[in-house]
Amino acid sequence: MDMSDATPPELAPLFEPLTLGTVTLRNRIVMAGHSTGMAENHLPSERHVAYYRERAIGGAGLIGVAFPAVHPSTEENGELRAYDPAIVPGLRRISDAVHAHGARIAMQLGHAGRQSSSILTEQPLWAPSNVPCPFNLEMPKEMELEDIDAIVDAHAIGARHAREGGMDGVELQSGYGGYLLASFLSEFSNRRDDEYGGELENRVRILLRVIDAIRAEVGHDYLVGLNLQGHDFSPHGLEAPDAQAIARAVEANGGVDYIYVKAATYFEANQNVPDMQHPKLIWSSLAAAVKAAVSIPVVAVGRIPAGVEAAELIASGKADLVALTRQQIADPETVNKLREGRLDDVRPCVACNQGCIDRLFAGSSASCIHNPAAGYELEHGRRHAEARRDPEARRRRRSGPGRAEGG
Repeated sequence: MDMSDATPPELAPLFEPLTLGTVTLRNRIVMAGHSTGMAENHLPSERHVAYYRERAIGGAGLIGVAFPAVHPSTEENGELRAYDPAIVPGLRRISDAVHAHGARIAMQLGHAGRQSSSILTEQPLWAPSNVPCPFNLEMPKEMELEDIDAIVDAHAIGARHAREGGMDGVELQSGYGGYLLASFLSEFSNRRDDEYGGELENRVRILLRVIDAIRAEVGHDYLVGLNLQGHDFSPHGLEAPDAQAIARAVEANGGVDYIYVKAATYFEANQNVPDMQHPKLIWSSLAAAVKAAVSIPVVAVGRIPAGVEAAELIASGKADLVALTRQQIADPETVNKLREGRLDDVRPCVACNQGCIDRLFAGSSASCIHNPAAGYELEHGRRHAEARRDPEARRRRRSGPGRAEGG
């Protein structure tokens, strides 16, 4: 029996294929880009390969790789450097492993801006204005025009490396969360009085320049996504009508194939990755607002339950895709189980953030209290288990090309 026959009718919207640009996804379920802390010397590791492969095997339609830094002025512990050409072979191993199991994958391009620390870069933090992050409290440098030009060029270089590495596309990560591009969009953090500050058409200028630079580098047959702030929850920050206006400007400019709608800055840090204190579907109304304003496909994010409520977001027209990110950390087989109607078998994410978020802030790598194999797929993932059952496969894994894919 074709397992699609077992899909409950109420979940069918989740499993309709969707074409974004020139890329067709097998379903509407996304694993959004998220920090993992698995890089080795800021390069992709075999842990990355095994981690993303596991979610591709589990049925994800689109997977995101985060948070590769686009420029030496930003850096996070345990993460990648998009500006370094040495990233390309590792990206190729990841993309080959994901494609082998039918999923698509996009690499985020990120710059933390003022929401980082100069301890890592030993350079001043960059921001649109000298307004410190309310969480880290370090005073940033107000970017000069040549700094802005450097950031625009850096995004194009990162996109080039992503394409050379076999990624299906790139995503502008720092369009949300108060990171660099997002901090230009919001008057909460942008106090400039030049062509990059003041009215919204000026504040959005750097974002449109970045999109144009990426398209000039990779062409129009390559996937480009945007993470957009649906609401800042910050004083004088962006609200839903502002997000709609930004989305309309992006659509009019062209060059973006889909938009994630997220929310919050470090002024309300507890909402950046909403945990169990927040209601489910916390940002779905923001996704619906942006969806109503543009024709670009929209991804809903934020405590979306794996099941009927996720499907209803698509069926009702509030979103085109849903991100079940922490859910797929907790259970890599989530998508397959939904498709096969095995809802009671899904291991739920409880939104505690202890394994996937708190471990990162403690300087470790991401895992999950409900899934101790998360982050340790090389030792405990499906391919490892299959090799244990098949001595010949284990021998090939140790000595053959499969070793390069992470085993």
